[in-house]
Amino acid sequence: MDILNISKGTRTALHAGGGLRKTPPTLNCGNLSFLTSTATRSTKLLCWSNFGSGISAYCRKPVFAALLREVPDQVGKLRKPDHGTRRPFVFLNVATTADGKLATANRHFIPFGSKRDQEHLLELRATADAVMSGARTVDLSPVKLSSGGARYRRLRLRRGLSEQPLRIVVSGSGTLDPKAEIFKHRFSPIILLTSGRASAAKLRQLRALADEVKVCGKRELDFGYALRWLREKWKVKRLLCEGGGEINGALIEAGLVDEIHITLCPVIFGGRTAPTMADGRGIEFLKDATRLNLKSRKRVGDELFLIYQVKR
Repeated sequence: MDILNISKGTRTALHAGGGLRKTPPTLNCGNLSFLTSTATRSTKLLCWSNFGSGISAYCRKPVFAALLREVPDQVGKLRKPDHGTRRPFVFLNVATTADGKLATANRHFIPFGSKRDQEHLLELRATADAVMSGARTVDLSPVKLSSGGARYRRLRLRRGLSEQPLRIVVSGSGTLDPKAEIFKHRFSPIILLTSGRASAAKLRQLRALADEVKVCGKRELDFGYALRWLREKWKVKRLLCEGGGEINGALIEAGLVDEIHITLCPVIFGGRTAPTMADGRGIEFLKDATRLNLKSRKRVGDELFLIYQVKR
C-alpha cells in the first residue's frame, strides 16, 4: 500500500519501498476520489484513512463496504458524485416507437404514448428542479413544461421543490416563435440557452420573451458550461431533458447524461428523416458508443418502461 500526501496541494506518493513519485490525475467525487493510472488506464479507489491530517491510503485492491465503514466521522456521509463539475444530475425521458423514432418524418411531434406514459412524464417532472426542451418542440407543439395538475404540485412541495419547475428552452441559433404556447403561461421562469450564432436582433427578441437569456458558446452551444451555470445561478440539482433528438444527442456525446428513461411504444413510423432519440453527428466507431446499464424494466399493457444508467 502506498501513502498519498495531499495536504496543501502536495501530490506525491510514498512507496512502501521508499522514494517519492508523482500521482496520477484525480477526479474528486464527494468523499471519494478516483485515481486514473496513465500507465495501466485503470481506475483505483482512494479513500480517507486514519493516517493523520492530510494523509490518505491509496488502495491497490478493491475497497469493500467494510473498509468504507472505517472512514472517519469528520469526513461526513458519502454523497453522490458530482463528476467534479458541480453540474446537475441530468436524466432524459423519451417515448419511442419500436423502430426508435420520436416523431413521424414531418418531424411534427404528437404524443403517441399511452395515458400511463403521460403520467410517467409528469411523475418525472415532479422530481426535477428544471425541465428542458428544444426550440423545435416548443415551436411545433403546445407544450408548457408545467408540473401538471394539483397531484403533481403536491408531490413537488413534499419533496421540497417549488410548485412549478424552472423551464429551459434551447436554441443554438436563437430562432424561436414568439407566439409559441409556452410564452403565454408565466407560472415559472423561462430560461433560454443559445450560442453566439444568435444575432443581436434575435437576442433582443428573446430577452423580451424570457426571464433570462444565456449565451453559452461561440458557434455551438456549450452544454457543459450551460449546466454548470444553471447549477450555480439557478440552483438546479436535477434537470429533466425532454428532447428533442438533437439536444439528447449533444448531451450524450458530451458525457453529460446520467440516466435515461425510455417508453417503448408498440408502433412503427419508419422514415430515414424521422427524428430518433439521439440525433446529431453520432459516432463513427463502435468503441465510442455510450454504454448503458439496465436499472429497471416494467411492462404496462403493450408498452415497456425502461430505465438505463449511463456507464462512466
